[in-house]
Amino acid sequence: MFQEDIYFLLNIYKSKWWLKRKRWFVEYDAHENTLITVPYFASKTFDNRYSYSFDLMQNPQIFYSNINYLTIDLHKYNEIEKILVSPLVPRPRFNNVTQLSLNGYLTTDVCDAIRNNVDLSMIKHFEFSSTVGTTEAFIELIENMTNLSSIHIQYLHSLDLFNLILSPNLSIRHLVLFDYEPTTRKQLFYHICRIFPRLTHLTTDYHSQRRLCYLLNELVHLEQLTLRLTQDQYAPNYSWIKQHNRLRMNSFEIR
Repeated sequence: MFQEDIYFLLNIYKSKWWLKRKRWFVEYDAHENTLITVPYFASKTFDNRYSYSFDLMQNPQIFYSNINYLTIDLHKYNEIEKILVSPLVPRPRFNNVTQLSLNGYLTTDVCDAIRNNVDLSMIKHFEFSSTVGTTEAFIELIENMTNLSSIHIQYLHSLDLFNLILSPNLSIRHLVLFDYEPTTRKQLFYHICRIFPRLTHLTTDYHSQRRLCYLLNELVHLEQLTLRLTQDQYAPNYSWIKQHNRLRMNSFEIR
C-alpha cells in the first residue's frame, strides 16, 4: 500500500505542466527504494571522462534530451560506447546538443556512431583536437552539421584537412586554429580565406606582418583577430596598425 501511495503522489508531477513547462521529471525505483528527479536546472553537460550511471533511470531519454554540451574523449571511447549502444533510448539519443567537443583519434566507425546518436543538425559550435590523421572522418562529420557557425581546431594535420574541403563554408563566423604543422602556415592562411570567407572572428598563431596583412585584406568581414605569439615575437605596434587602411577606416580589434 505504501508503494502505491508513492506512485500516486509522483503521478501528480507527471502532468504536462511539470513535464513540458517546468521540465521537472520524477521517477521511483521500488527495488532500490530510490527517488530520482531531473529538474530543468539539471546538468547540461556530458563528458565521458566522468562516470554516469543510468541503472536507476527508467527513462534515460530525460537525461539525454537535457544535454547541450557534449564532450567525448576518444581515448576513452569504450566508456561512452556502452551508453550509445543501449537499446533503452531511441536515436538520436543526444537530440539537443549545440556544442560538441572531440579529442583523439576519430575513426570512421566512431564517426558513424556519433552521427547515429547525436543530432548533428543542432550543432552550432564544434571543437576538435588530435595529433593523429583523421581527415576523412572529420569531413564526414562536419558535413552533417548544417547549422555550424563556430569551429575550434587543434589538429596537426590541418593542411591535409583543408586540402580536401573544396567548397567555401559561408556559415562559419568564428574560427580558432592552433597546433598545426608550423611549416604549413602560409598554405593554411590561404585555405582559411578560401574556405571561410565570411569569418568575423579569427584566433590563430602570429607569423609576420606580411601574413597578417594578407588575412586582413582577404577576410573582408573580419571584426576581431586574436593572435598567439611566441616568446620571441612582438605584436604589430599602433603606428603600423594606423598605416593599414582596413584598420584605420573600419571598426576592428586585434588582441
